[in-house]
Amino acid sequence: MLNVGNPLFGSPLASADGAPSGTAQGPAPAAFASARTAAGDNITPFGPAGSTIPIDPGGFGGGSFGLNGFLGQFMSMIQSAFSQLAQLFSQSFGGAIPSSVGGGSGNNQQYFTNATASSVGDPHDTFNGTMLGGQVESGKWNNMSSHPDLLSSNSFPGGFRISTTVGAPNERGVTQNDSATITSNDGRNVITMNQNGTVAVTANGHTLELPVGRTISLGAGETATLEPGGKLSVTQTNGQGGSITTTLASNGKGGVNVEASAHDV
Repeated sequence: MLNVGNPLFGSPLASADGAPSGTAQGPAPAAFASARTAAGDNITPFGPAGSTIPIDPGGFGGGSFGLNGFLGQFMSMIQSAFSQLAQLFSQSFGGAIPSSVGGGSGNNQQYFTNATASSVGDPHDTFNGTMLGGQVESGKWNNMSSHPDLLSSNSFPGGFRISTTVGAPNERGVTQNDSATITSNDGRNVITMNQNGTVAVTANGHTLELPVGRTISLGAGETATLEPGGKLSVTQTNGQGGSITTTLASNGKGGVNVEASAHDV
């Protein structure tokens, strides 16, 4: 499931066991664990709210016995049925199982068969996603603020989150992503790229150096590749067909560009 922190829905992917050689699985950092709990451990296009459809059964002054009350109960039944069908469909075809579809109960995440998101330039944010039933959510906007939860998903044990921090505005008041961070595996894996292209990697609580041009396993279904030109690609998989690949790159103008592509999450 995906949660994208953006104006689309309101105001944030790892099943393979194992860790880099010589490392041990440490406890999840408390800050990441509490943040996941507070945010519902979800994937939201750019924001913590998710896209749950609110229902007010007491609308129009009717209370639980008013016209809207009956409509609300009926819609809740329809949404619950749709959510159950979606889960059955997903299980049958090997996809990740959504805990919330179309506003049903769960942690306010939408299930997307395919989705892309980006935060580039100063920064321009975009999201495009196709849900299980074929519905499309898309939009683009400018938001020159930091995103502590740009994109996140609970389709991976330990969760997955992309966050950005903007730098100081220039003389025209324009900011850029000063850094971008990918956090997963209950906060044990942390990858950060700064605006000058430098990269810091922690896997299972241990600092790692990424060799250029070689793919390194970080454990928990996550791999990272630092390309010769400085672009960093990080892929997270869950063993059920769900994956998300994130690309971080310095834009050469004082900022970090972020692009992500997800499937069955």
